[in-house]
Amino acid sequence: MSLCVNRISYNDALSSLLEKAVNRTAHFFVCFANTHMVVEAYQQKEFAKDLEKASVIFPDGWPVAKAMNVFYGFKQERIAGMDFLTDFLKAGNERALRIFLFGSTENVIALVRDRIQKNFSNLTVAGHICPSFEDDWDHDAYIEKINEANPNFVLVALGCPKQEKWMAKHFKDVNSLLLGIGAALPVFAGIMPRCPKWLRDNGLEWAYRLVQEPRRLFMRYFTSNFIFVFLFVREFLLIKLGIKRKQNVKEDS
Repeated sequence: MSLCVNRISYNDALSSLLEKAVNRTAHFFVCFANTHMVVEAYQQKEFAKDLEKASVIFPDGWPVAKAMNVFYGFKQERIAGMDFLTDFLKAGNERALRIFLFGSTENVIALVRDRIQKNFSNLTVAGHICPSFEDDWDHDAYIEKINEANPNFVLVALGCPKQEKWMAKHFKDVNSLLLGIGAALPVFAGIMPRCPKWLRDNGLEWAYRLVQEPRRLFMRYFTSNFIFVFLFVREFLLIKLGIKRKQNVKEDS
């Protein structure tokens, strides 16, 4: 595949990032890779270069984790951003951390704040920014507001590939850990239901989401799934034929 994904257990990923948040590790950004991200990186070389700057890339999608298992002969857990978010907030709550929300909409953020207040009362939401859907962003003002809030970590919810591009361009200016969590906030807020576990465990979360948003996701899934299968088969053959030996895997975070 075209991404270099981290090989790490779910619990180790959680504890490693929590330690970085507690220690206020800056200039560090985290991506969660699914099939859409893999395909975007394959199709957009500049995006692939942006992802090379990522501090860690976790296998968010079941197909990505499965591909690592098939190609390289080790068992890699799926580290899904939607699950990771709740567990990370729970761990951060125990350490009374400060968080910042960047992305989504005011309505979603209000619901997220309400749930955090009810369930993670030791967490402090130090601030939030909901950029417009247009391109007239004042990046300098956004970064200044984030740094003034002094959070332990920032949840970046702009969607792929926008959030990864933003983090790659600005992570050196932000004095906090950045986590690109995609569409996790609406699920966390209770606006969108979480896919049942048995579907997630069998790699069918994409089908569940397609039923929820067929107009928006049909062409994306049709195209990206087809290309991902092509990339999977190509990678498998190259490895089996001994043409490609280098693993696109980092051993730790």
